[in-house]
Amino acid sequence: MTVLSKWQREYRRLTDFVSGNPEVVISNDLISIPSDVRTEFYHLFDTVRVAFLKERFPNLLNEAGVLSGSYINAELDVASSLPGINVTALPFQLNMFLHNPTEGLIRVLHEPLFDLLKGKMDIEVFSQEVSSDILATFEKLYQTGYGRWIVLSLVKILRSDIILEVNIPSLINMSPREEDKKEIEVPIPRQTKQLSFYHENASVLTVPDFIVHSDEVNGYIAFRSEFSLAPWKASNISEHRDWYSNHFLADLEPRLILIYVADKPEEISLVADSEVICRPDLVIEFREQRSWYKKEEVDKIKSNHNDLKPKLGTYILSRASILEPILEELVDGIRLLTIGFDQFKIVSIIDAFMRF
Repeated sequence: MTVLSKWQREYRRLTDFVSGNPEVVISNDLISIPSDVRTEFYHLFDTVRVAFLKERFPNLLNEAGVLSGSYINAELDVASSLPGINVTALPFQLNMFLHNPTEGLIRVLHEPLFDLLKGKMDIEVFSQEVSSDILATFEKLYQTGYGRWIVLSLVKILRSDIILEVNIPSLINMSPREEDKKEIEVPIPRQTKQLSFYHENASVLTVPDFIVHSDEVNGYIAFRSEFSLAPWKASNISEHRDWYSNHFLADLEPRLILIYVADKPEEISLVADSEVICRPDLVIEFREQRSWYKKEEVDKIKSNHNDLKPKLGTYILSRASILEPILEELVDGIRLLTIGFDQFKIVSIIDAFMRF
């Protein structure tokens, strides 16, 4: 007799419910769940998804829970220090993952579980494919979420009192002549009530996620995470900044945060256009994995440091402790901080801003 796991027992309850309610139709051509049984169906459906996740990936849920708690605390800290600010605009799935990791991850099982009910795959194939998808989704969301936590922590530590955004006009509102030029003026940063990492219209130029005014350094600081290539040219790049050819930008990885410091926000309103990138004042390379240290990783960090030439250096922020030999391979200007989820350990970066 085959012993069923907990999630398989929950799945049998779901299939028994479907069999016992002929009005429920789940086939390749039709999904019909009448309203009088819909609530019970989806209760059982969600119970299967949660049971699978908890049974197969308890460690992932524990790690996600720690990140979620730290991120939510950072959000609350920023919201309390900046009254009236909405923190923060994030893509839907990332927002769900950071505020409710279980709900964020079971979304991966939605379509595959319906495919299992339709008979399009068996339980073994379902388990293999869904497990792979959960791992990939977790790694991506955890990586992005850890970077967002770092930025919010810096916003708090810098005693930010104003948030500004660079609002790129929508392509929809441009005339054909403007589109043909593939050139656009960088708008002046404007004060906003929303701290956002998500800019739907900003793909034609690479602009900061947002800019803050910092009481701590008495200046403006711009953050850019998850770097993306810009297809258009800016018509008004700042004469107060250093600019480099952007030939190496395609190699920049998501686990990199560019930081700019200035007396006026308009001096740091553009990160890059189709031809050049603004020299950053400081670069953060964050590593959320427990065993990220490999020679090729260190070489990549050194290559980014040499290409970007940040004035105040590069900081590697590692969630996990790294053995001492890594320090021997770092070049001047690159520092390693093991921070975990301790905001206090990020404070030393502020000393670099003070040297600006």
